[in-house]
Order: sequence, then structure tokens, then C-alpha cells
Amino acid sequence: MLDMGFIPQIREIIEDFNMPIKNRQTLMFSATFPKEIQRLASDFLTDYIFLSVGLTLIFVERKIDADDLDKKLYDEGFHVLSIHGNKTQRQREESLKLFKNTTIDILVATDVAARGLDVPNVTHVINYDLPTDISDYIHRIGRTGRAGQQGLATAFINHGSNAKVLRKLIGTLEDSEQEIPEWLIGMAGHSYDRRSGGRRYNNRGRNNRNNGGRFSGIDYRKLQGNQRRFYNGKSRNNNNQSRRNSKW
Repeated sequence: MLDMGFIPQIREIIEDFNMPIKNRQTLMFSATFPKEIQRLASDFLTDYIFLSVGLTLIFVERKIDADDLDKKLYDEGFHVLSIHGNKTQRQREESLKLFKNTTIDILVATDVAARGLDVPNVTHVINYDLPTDISDYIHRIGRTGRAGQQGLATAFINHGSNAKVLRKLIGTLEDSEQEIPEWLIGMAGHSYDRRSGGRRYNNRGRNNRNNGGRFSGIDYRKLQGNQRRFYNGKSRNNNNQSRRNSKW
């Protein structure tokens, strides 16, 4: 209301309407808080604490979707810009600069344009489009919750086209010992055997550990002997048995 010229009315409420002079807490909320309004607000605040919502990074798969989402969010009053391969280097650098200094608090990006992006105060990563590769998903959500801070990652899931990456995501969640919701298992098209502690894909009864779904939860370099053979999906004994059978 400060930027709409209601300063006298606000001052009247704060100073004249039986408001206690001491032991009073004054809170001010604003979706946008430019420098000019901050100066006006300082007249009503003493020894204040400034709380700001963290930065949000939104990932999309296509350049045209980055521009489209950028425009829609801007039309809704959000401070947002987009970066992708069709932007010039100068445009991308300027957008990143504004994002890092919190002039804008939402950045829409494609994977290619966001490579090497390191912004410490990103608190929310949104996968507006899920990537096709689980490693890209891991890198995306790794942009939040850095340096011991908490972060939030949200994904929009397309029931028809995201089944492959969802299967790999479930493998990653299992490696991290995270709870896997039933609806996610259903969307991924899994037949999940909780009693055996494993999973079978596509009802084939095969524990598919070597399909690329397990990502970084196990250091394969440190596995010894039978452990390595187990995680490779076949044991040496099975291979030898197959060779013996082939001779007959």
C-alpha cells in the first residue's frame, strides 16, 4: 500500500489507533519490495529483521517453453527472466547477474544454458519438464540445498512420457534409502516387491539392477569380489554354468 500513496493512512493507523508504543511488533509484507518502498517502510520500522524468500530455478526442456513460461510468470507479476541457447552471451550473463543479486527471484533455464551455474541462495528447484536422463535430474536438484542448507525440489510429471526416468529415479531413491510413495511406483509402471526388498520391472520377474537406474549411491570401485559381481547383475558361477550348458 506504500507504493499506492497510502502513507498518511498507514501512519495514522500505526500512530493514532490505540497502538501501544512499547512491546509492539510491526510486520510488513510485500510480494515486491523495491528500494524506494524500502526507504518508506523504514519510517515505520526500528531494529527490524529482513526476511526474503529464496531464489527459484525452473528447468524446462525446450527453448520455446523457457520463453513462454517466462512471459506467463512476468504477466502474473513475478520478477523473472529466462536463459537458453538462443539468447546472446551478453543476455545470459545479464540475466544471471540479476538473478545472483536477487533483482529477480525466478530464473527459467534449459540444461545447456544453466551448465556451470552456481548460485548459493537457490532454495527451490522446479523441474517443469523432467529430463530424460537421471544424471541431469541429479545435477538439477543439486543446485539447491548447498553448503549444508536446506532446499526444496519439485517436479511436474507427465504420466505418459516420463516413465523411463521415473524408474531410474526410484532406483536412486532406493540407493539413498528414501521413502518411495506408492503413486510414484504406479506412475513408473513398476511391479514392486516389498517383501523381497527389491523391484521387478515390467512384470518380468527380473531385478534390473544394471539398467542405469542406480546412480551414485554405490561406489563400484570399492566393491570387492562377489560384491562387484552381484551389482553387475551376473555372478561368475552363472556365467560358467551358461558356458557348460552351451557345450551340450
